[in-house]
Amino acid sequence: MLGILALQGPQCIEVFWSTEEHTPQEVAHYLAHIPHLDWSQPVYILSLLSTLLPSLQSLSSIGGWQVQVQTTFQGHLYSLQVPTTLGKELPPEYHVTSLRKEDALLIWTNWEFNDFDSADNISNDITRFPSVGILEHNPKDGVNFSENADTLVSWVHLSKPGRMGKTFTMPQHRRRGLAGVATLALARKLLQEGLLPFVFIGNYNTPSIKFHEALGFKQQCEAHTVKVVPTEATD
Repeated sequence: MLGILALQGPQCIEVFWSTEEHTPQEVAHYLAHIPHLDWSQPVYILSLLSTLLPSLQSLSSIGGWQVQVQTTFQGHLYSLQVPTTLGKELPPEYHVTSLRKEDALLIWTNWEFNDFDSADNISNDITRFPSVGILEHNPKDGVNFSENADTLVSWVHLSKPGRMGKTFTMPQHRRRGLAGVATLALARKLLQEGLLPFVFIGNYNTPSIKFHEALGFKQQCEAHTVKVVPTEATD
């Protein structure tokens, strides 16, 4: 089985391994030699599949440090194969576009878990991967200026581990179906490129689960976010 491990702090790195082909010690050796990853500081591991958690928990040390593996977040992956059809159209005062890298700070500021990432990483994601933003027209005398004068009010984008996320709508624009439009627009982009749209949702987040299930997302495997904490140097 192939696993995906996303390490985030100042860096965001993807690691793939098979629990059938690699022992936990081999994985620890590989992780310890990833350039620029400082194991003397806590490292967050996002979207770790449950089947990989025992392998990680069995490690006593990584990169010259004794470590403790703490599970901080438990949830499931939800994937979409056939997008649903929304019952209403996007209100005329809004339009759909792609995010720009200068939107990264706004996205990072409004993300509940922004201590896991940085605005620079989000900017890189926006530049390299598909995204959807919804802008509100800012007319003057009934005529729109350029798109740059419009206001970003809802968004979702693809991140390095391949999942959709950071979905958010500004409070004053909620209950108008904007997040649903943005999510399905991005999902269709991914499906057209031969990619499977999926999200990682915490088990506690019932509103998000209901929102995505209403759009056609189906629950898949269990996953965790864990924190690897150094306790003592081994060297």
